[in-house]
Amino acid sequence: MKKRVLPILLLLALAAGLLPLGASAAVKPREMDYAYIEGSREYLILGEPNTYNLVMSGSPEDYTYTWTLYIRPDLGENQLEFVTDKKKTKETSFTVTVDKEAHYMVYLEIMDSDYSSVTLSTGMIWAGPKSDETDPNTIIGKAKVLAEEVNQQGFTSDYDKALWLHDWLTHNADYDESMTVHEAAGVMLHGSGVCESYALAYQMLVDEIDIPVLYTTGYAGGELHAWNLIQLDGEWYHVDVTWDDPTGGGNEGYGYFGLSDDLMGRDHDWERQNYILPKATGTEYNFLTRNGAKDFANAQEMDKVLTEALTNGETTIHYLYTGDDKYFGAMDQVGRWLSDNRAKHLINTYSQTGSRFSGKVEVTYTQADGAHFFTDDASFDAAMAAGLTAKEPVVKVHYRGEDKYYYISTPLRNWLSANSRKYDVTQYSYTYYDTSADVTVTYGDFTGFQRFNNDDELNALLDAAIANKQAELKLYYTGEDDWYNIGSKLNNWQYDQKDAIAGMEGSYQGYTADLKVTYK
Repeated sequence: MKKRVLPILLLLALAAGLLPLGASAAVKPREMDYAYIEGSREYLILGEPNTYNLVMSGSPEDYTYTWTLYIRPDLGENQLEFVTDKKKTKETSFTVTVDKEAHYMVYLEIMDSDYSSVTLSTGMIWAGPKSDETDPNTIIGKAKVLAEEVNQQGFTSDYDKALWLHDWLTHNADYDESMTVHEAAGVMLHGSGVCESYALAYQMLVDEIDIPVLYTTGYAGGELHAWNLIQLDGEWYHVDVTWDDPTGGGNEGYGYFGLSDDLMGRDHDWERQNYILPKATGTEYNFLTRNGAKDFANAQEMDKVLTEALTNGETTIHYLYTGDDKYFGAMDQVGRWLSDNRAKHLINTYSQTGSRFSGKVEVTYTQADGAHFFTDDASFDAAMAAGLTAKEPVVKVHYRGEDKYYYISTPLRNWLSANSRKYDVTQYSYTYYDTSADVTVTYGDFTGFQRFNNDDELNALLDAAIANKQAELKLYYTGEDDWYNIGSKLNNWQYDQKDAIAGMEGSYQGYTADLKVTYK
């Protein structure tokens, strides 16, 4: 029988009594699934204790902890001044009491027995006097007022409550393009702030209605950025209020409410230095899909989605790109598709709002009741022929082909010049707009007229007239020569046949002749 051999390091650990048989080594701090600091509230009241707890996936007894409290006096530079700390405690909670109005930050170093560590931190935490809780002109008081407003809405879900606060911020604040306002008071009290201001304010507001919320920082659009995670029905979702509130005001959106890691990670990159975020894998509370946004993962699916929506005559189309290509640029792709397929779907005007991976399209359609549609030269001929054969007083034609540069003016003008006489048109006028036209038509009565398309056919008719001594000669040119003059043709014929023709009287103009002929 083979002997079971344990690795020598494990044997030494067992011999020294450091690792009980059956136990597993501690997870390195940076390799934990999640680790972050959670406060009992997201503000400080002067003279009152506030406790911060470590929430982590690892076993607390495997690590030691160093808690540190700092003041952040310069909001722009993120400089910190040391306040107090505890060295190598085994406590996973930290209670602080402060007596100075300021912004504070809590830091926590987690270290294992091998001195491997990770440092976590909170965002800025405002400390104010007790009286702030009842003063709506302070951020603490304002947060409580807005929390009460949420409760008065009658919402039954945390999703609706969190969304209401998101909307309050996007509709009551604008991004600070001077990039100087960092604290939560910026967007909450003064209507302006940078991403840090939005994220800190949203964290404070959402916490006030008892929804788990985290503040996070990282990179987005190539720049340092801040946003939040919220927990709904036990699952985490990303919320970026700043990116849902575009600069310049207006066009507030929902492209960054309720995103999973996969969707958020296409244009956001979050750090692991100051927290290890829990995984955001939920999909139920993505605002766009929850509200009927059409999702697609590639260009082929996008074509199918947009084609179906426009075929159904939808005037507002919300969409969400769910693929993993961070360079896809859905808004640009949708815009190019609309441009290429505008005529095909009778789009009169369209406008777009949104972000790189999601957005909204507003569409108006060309009124095409009773129109004849065409896609190329052959079907254009058929469309015009159908309208003129039916003797429509106004013939409407609409191009629905795939040539985004198609312009109807020249084809229409050329066709009418060459073909209108075939359909007894005596007069026409038209108005057009890029790919459509309305042709107003006057028809003539050419009953009893002999029709011809060219000189050979005319000569055949005239030869028959002489042979039969035809006294009444009614002729109508239906050919393609817009400059055709039947009068000169008949004058030449009368001269050439002077030995057979005694006289000719009546009228002729342009394309028609109505004559009485006497023969010798």
